[in-house]
Amino acid sequence: MSVFMNEAADLIPPSFHGSWEHLALMQHHGAPTRLLDWSESIDVALYFAVWEKCQNPTLWVLNPYRLNFESIGKNLIFDKSDPVFYDYYTEIRDNGKVPHELPVAMQPPWVNQRIKRQKGCFTVHGYNPGSLEELNRKFIKAVPIPQHLVKDLIKYLRNKRLDDFELFPDLDGLSRSLKRRFRLAQ
Repeated sequence: MSVFMNEAADLIPPSFHGSWEHLALMQHHGAPTRLLDWSESIDVALYFAVWEKCQNPTLWVLNPYRLNFESIGKNLIFDKSDPVFYDYYTEIRDNGKVPHELPVAMQPPWVNQRIKRQKGCFTVHGYNPGSLEELNRKFIKAVPIPQHLVKDLIKYLRNKRLDDFELFPDLDGLSRSLKRRFRLAQ
């Protein structure tokens, strides 16, 4: 994270005060982190499941309360002000150790437009390298999307104006949106 913060210093808004904001920013721009993106919005989840050409589109549903109960014995979703997350980050920074075996669900502050528009949430992964699905099927479910529904779902999302620019409100998102719009119009 320190390399990202140093090299992107003039690109990071001054309102970013802590490591969780930096980790969320890194994750949303494709840098490697221990975070996995989730959305509170079914439409946003559908966008990511079907918009790119995928042979087996799947919608993943996570019960964050059950995940956290299984992970740390608490039936709630944490935010960055919670001591658990402060301790989590401090343990990694000071000792190089991840303090939890299983992932933990958290609600980050929506400090940038990407996270806000995507209604973003995260799981912070523990020291067990298994995927969420491998670790425990009590808190996650895969819902396959039949290929014959993909075109209709894309049309549904377009009618709601849920596109690249809506979810990535920057010049790159606008450019991708325009490419798709005019390619689809031909």
